[in-house]
This record gives sequence, structure tokens and C-alpha cells, in this order.
Amino acid sequence: NLLALGYIIFSIYCIGFILAPPNIWIYALLFLLAGVETGAIDATERSYAAELLPENRRGTGFGLLSTINGIGDFTSSVTAGILWASISASASFAFGAALAVAATAILMIRK
Repeated sequence: NLLALGYIIFSIYCIGFILAPPNIWIYALLFLLAGVETGAIDATERSYAAELLPENRRGTGFGLLSTINGIGDFTSSVTAGILWASISASASFAFGAALAVAATAILMIRK
């Protein structure tokens, strides 16, 4: 499942930012992983939604998916910022990795 793989890649680069020594090449690799993950998740979510939705409801479904993604992006940014400012950058990345692992588990259980 490409969506689960995207979530796993997300958790890997989050953990990478926690554990990596400050090195430009390691950071470049982690940002490359972030790009791969974003492409995998964005495209796969839409494809998965298209499979689940009846043809006459796809427009509404895609609109709802975009709305939920937007709310999630905002909420995750606020949460990450709060964790980063009040605890540490590592706490922010650990939270993201934990959510990605949970999302992967949910996808695997649902299959």
C-alpha cells in the first residue's frame, strides 16, 4: 500500500531529524525523503478516495478530503509549533512520527 509507505517514510524522516547529527548532506537526504513522502501521500489519498466514492459523489468527496486535509495541516502546524516552542524540536518530530505509525497501523488493520 503506497499510502502506508508514505506514512512510514514520514515517520523515518521525523526520526531522522531527531537523531541526525547536524550535517547538510543528511538534512538534504531527509528533505528528499520528505518530498517523496509528500508525493506518495497526496497522490495516493486522492486515488484511494476515488476508489471509495461513487462516481456521482466524487466532487463532494474530493472537496471534503481537501477541507479535512486543510484543517489537519493547520492543526498539525499549530501542535508542532507548540511542542517545538514549549518542549523541543525533537518532541515535535516524535509526535509526527507517532501519528504516522498510528496511521500506518490503522491502514494495515483496515485492509
